[in-house]
Amino acid sequence: MDKAALRQEFMALRKNLPNGDVAGKSRLIARAVQNLVDWAAVHTVHAYRSNAEWSEAETSWIETFIAREWPQIAISYPPITNTAPISSGVFDVIIVPLVAFDDSCHRLGHGGGWYDRFLATQPNALKIGLAFDIQQVDILPVEEHDIPLDCIVTESRIIKRSAFRPSLQ
Repeated sequence: MDKAALRQEFMALRKNLPNGDVAGKSRLIARAVQNLVDWAAVHTVHAYRSNAEWSEAETSWIETFIAREWPQIAISYPPITNTAPISSGVFDVIIVPLVAFDDSCHRLGHGGGWYDRFLATQPNALKIGLAFDIQQVDILPVEEHDIPLDCIVTESRIIKRSAFRPSLQ
């Protein structure tokens, strides 16, 4: 199956999740992210703002945790569009949206390529994808420009790429 067909299938699948399921699963994902990162070593975070209409894993739980427990951490929420400029900042942690993923921490995004261009400029950042279990596929089609994540956090597990950096673990 090609990327466009996978994207359509998994966006529809995610959109059919009941709102209560999205909120409950998002809380579980947020707790796992809280425990995954050594926040004392983090100075800057780039995070997407989840879109409720798309039933994305909610990022507000993570934002609230960082603001409450680690107020010295700078969080950036740039607008993401296909034509948005790539941020020139350097980030310790990047929280990335995705439509589908596989066990190799490859992600299928929304199709604009913005995150792959951005992630290519952030080789030292811990790249974390947020997703629901239902978004997993066996194998994603991968192109040369696709940047794998370091880990993907779902409501039931954390999938780590073999190159996962323990220094921020």
